[in-house]
Amino acid sequence: MASLKKLAIKGTLWTFFGYGLTQGLRLVNNVILTRLLVPEIFGLMSLVNTFRWGLELFTDVGIGQNIIQSDRGEEREFLDTAWTIQAIRGLFIWICTCALAYPIAVLYDEPRIWQVLPIISLANFLNSFQTVRVYVLSRNLDLGKRTAFELSERIFALSVMIGYALIHPSVWALVAGDVAGSFFRVIASYILCPGWFHRFFLEPKAKAEITNFGRWIFLSSIFTFLAEQSDRLIFGKLVPLEVLGIYTIAWTLANVPKQIMVQLSAKVIFPVVSKQAHLSRSQLRTKILKQRFRLLMSLFALFVAFICFGDWIIEFLYDDRYIQAGWMLSILTLGGWFSMLYYTASPCLLGIGKPLYDARGRGVRLVIVFIGLIAGFQVAGVLGAIIAISFSDLFSYSYICYGLQKESLGMLRQDTLLTLLLIGTLTVTLLLRWTLGLGYPLHSLMLT
Repeated sequence: MASLKKLAIKGTLWTFFGYGLTQGLRLVNNVILTRLLVPEIFGLMSLVNTFRWGLELFTDVGIGQNIIQSDRGEEREFLDTAWTIQAIRGLFIWICTCALAYPIAVLYDEPRIWQVLPIISLANFLNSFQTVRVYVLSRNLDLGKRTAFELSERIFALSVMIGYALIHPSVWALVAGDVAGSFFRVIASYILCPGWFHRFFLEPKAKAEITNFGRWIFLSSIFTFLAEQSDRLIFGKLVPLEVLGIYTIAWTLANVPKQIMVQLSAKVIFPVVSKQAHLSRSQLRTKILKQRFRLLMSLFALFVAFICFGDWIIEFLYDDRYIQAGWMLSILTLGGWFSMLYYTASPCLLGIGKPLYDARGRGVRLVIVFIGLIAGFQVAGVLGAIIAISFSDLFSYSYICYGLQKESLGMLRQDTLLTLLLIGTLTVTLLLRWTLGLGYPLHSLMLT
């Protein structure tokens, strides 16, 4: 168990390092591209990527989670079956994307969508041919190689984006970067995870195991897409692409703490809990609470900075065209605290073989986002919609709390204390800023 603890700590550090560096590179790339491209292009790509990711999530059967959780996760027959399902899925996604591109372009009255969507979806098709042995790295908490693999792909993709934008500043710079990155990813996966070349093979037993475990992952992924991407789908119809582009900039920054925790959830928390699922619930709960506290506190300062000084961050990084992203960043980050609590809790239920709670929790979030976003926009415009989006994870988190309590893994006391600490820290920081005559983070809202 000491060895597992050491692997978990090492994996956490690699995840922080890798994701932190990736986001740093992405931020630099984003700042450069916002000076080369107009906000409208980011709005267009936000819509395109929403449908692209939607098809990916609508066909997700949890290949990676299956490999991590299964007792057969390192057997060739199981891995070849998983790879075959992954490849078939990739081809299916690309065909569906091509078929839907024109109707989507008509729906949003944006002809560029039917040109861009089929080409950028080639990235999904290419990704489906990477070796599934990359998931074995996560299964064994060997995250050094996994981090190198993902970093190298991002560096290559971002370099292509910037190079193309310097020559031809258009939406095709973003498309070229994604497709080139996926091509690089497939090749790099076999270099970093050497072994046999996969064959098209479907072992009935492995297929049944993947299907049975994946049905809840499939349902959860559908709810995830509808809940987390519906904001852009609805905004795309309610506001101009320029406003959607500004919102996307704010959402991308506000999403950084959440995505760090998503990465830790998938690569560290889930594999570690899976390996310790044999322990009594009281023992497992004690171990989880101790490590979870450290993870949440590690991002505490980042939350306070984004909420209290979001306007300064936007003004420093971007030009005046994006100033409205300042108040959006502060509000989105505030509600994101419940996303953090959610993503450090839900993998614990998945690790003990209870994926239904996560699926239902995401279903709850879907209902709240859909109703809240439309109602919020009707009452208070973009501000009302963003408030509804920001706090939507409060409800899915509440359902996960129910599941944790039912499975004797309750974390509500810890979460209540940490939330009170956050409220107190924010109150003191904002009062200090106001006292010093430095205004407040929502001042740009008054400029609308």
